[in-house]
Amino acid sequence: MNQVLEFAAAAGLLTLVPGPDTLLVLRSALAGSRAEATAAAAGVCTALAGWGCAAGLGLAALLREWPGLFTALRYLGVAYLAYLGIRAFSRPAGPADTAEQAEPRQPARLRRGYLRGVATNATNPKVGLFYLALFPQFIPAGGSVLRYSLLLASIHVTESMVWLTAVAIGASWLSGRLRRPGTDRWVGRLSGSAFLAFAVRLAWR
Repeated sequence: MNQVLEFAAAAGLLTLVPGPDTLLVLRSALAGSRAEATAAAAGVCTALAGWGCAAGLGLAALLREWPGLFTALRYLGVAYLAYLGIRAFSRPAGPADTAEQAEPRQPARLRRGYLRGVATNATNPKVGLFYLALFPQFIPAGGSVLRYSLLLASIHVTESMVWLTAVAIGASWLSGRLRRPGTDRWVGRLSGSAFLAFAVRLAWR
């Protein structure tokens, strides 16, 4: 039990560190809606659960043993983050559609947000390596690797969903106060620059 609590504390602190996932949810709330941002958060957490299962099954070890696979996935993540950055520059955050206009498109917007969340997290191989490096430190001797890996992953997923949902709610509340002439353009520029910075960081590490 001590190992689980220690992992929850360590993972919780790491969850609060801003990264592409948090930025995506923030951007989705500012450019879209709270629902779209929450869908993006759910997508991120779905990918996190997938990485946790992969680590428990030993599949994440392939990223360490096969450098070519790691490199390919890493550059796929770089390309996707760069795409999000360029898109943010070309389509800055703007006022949400009116209720009459947005309602028919809501399922498509939620699906888009969810898939972006999955893609942003799933194309970051460092998540798999993070689990691979961290899990063994919190699995007791003789314990089931798969069972404990799933338990630890579920803790991290829960913490991430709580945090990202809070970001979505806060950013959605803030977005109503940012709907002023010129502000939307700067939001697009800042978020686009941040996505491109994360892409460069992933490429050079």
